[in-house]
Amino acid sequence: MFDKLPKLPGKLGEIIPKSLGGDAAKCYTLADLIEEIKEIEPTPRALFTIGRELIYHEILFCKRNLGEEHEITRNFTDLLEFMQSGYEQRLVRGELGVGSNTPSSAIDHFLSDKPDVFFEYPLGRSKKQIQRVLESAKKQTAKDNAEYEKMIAGIKKVIEEEPENEDLWNQLRLVLWLTGCYEEATGAFNKAKKLGWDPETSKLVAI
Repeated sequence: MFDKLPKLPGKLGEIIPKSLGGDAAKCYTLADLIEEIKEIEPTPRALFTIGRELIYHEILFCKRNLGEEHEITRNFTDLLEFMQSGYEQRLVRGELGVGSNTPSSAIDHFLSDKPDVFFEYPLGRSKKQIQRVLESAKKQTAKDNAEYEKMIAGIKKVIEEEPENEDLWNQLRLVLWLTGCYEEATGAFNKAKKLGWDPETSKLVAI
């Protein structure tokens, strides 16, 4: 499953930080992966795939070599949950898609309280395997965005007939944000909230 394995020195199984040199400094780290993911600005579907194909396998490796309660294992588990459901849930509930939020900033915000050793963790999968997954995620994102762009025109047309429908304005906010139209998405979201949209009482839309 793994082409290269991180060196785990000592009884505690702590990961060697890149700053200390050694084999870990030559490995493809989680920080490297995160930067490439942010460049893709993945859709929820693409991010789910990255979690399933890459992060899940790192969790299995960490459980086997570090234990389920190790800090690295717990952080990877949190990251997988964010990739497979948390990211989409935050977007659908309106916690993303306003102001300066972008997919990259959403990822940064989620990871803001994680320790440096987590980012310096050398991944077990080869760079070739990782690049294959990321290329697939990039294609999935492009495919999803093409679908979202078609949806934008359709939603705007329906809004012309139902301009006071807060759910339609929120749907428009979602697809605008996902296609990178952040300023327009903010305007649509403000309109939805002005009309009464609320995540606790209004219809939530699956992406």
